[in-house]
Amino acid sequence: MRREQQKTKDFYKHSETGEIVVLEKRADGIILSSCPATEPLRDLDSYECKPDNNLWIQENSEKLILYEADRSQSKTAVGD
Repeated sequence: MRREQQKTKDFYKHSETGEIVVLEKRADGIILSSCPATEPLRDLDSYECKPDNNLWIQENSEKLILYEADRSQSKTAVGD
């Protein structure tokens, strides 16, 4: 499988608002789709992401931090 075809889906938390979103990205970092994550967090595959909100995600990418499902945070921003 080509690297561009590989996809990942992860939780990200906005560092200022605390909002949690699900991002689906290609292996090369390109954002394909997103959706808001509802509390309590469910399995990532249960979220249906769409490209509708990608502009907001791109504009806020420096404020989105990878968020572990066990509620612990990583230091990885979206663009990293």
